[in-house]
Amino acid sequence: MTLRALHRLPEAVDHFLLAIHYDPASSPAHLNLALSYSLMGKNREAMEHYQEARRLNPAIPELK
Repeated sequence: MTLRALHRLPEAVDHFLLAIHYDPASSPAHLNLALSYSLMGKNREAMEHYQEARRLNPAIPELK
């Protein structure tokens, strides 16, 4: 199971931030961080990382 699935969102965020530190061009890390932030109610941070994930990988669908 993932940390997110275990409702250990702060730990998941820490791991995704570390992944981004080592690979800033990782769209999956940005996307997963955005999802984690969203589940925590941190919508501004979520949108920033979603937009970065989409910039890095335009194939990611737009939010509606």
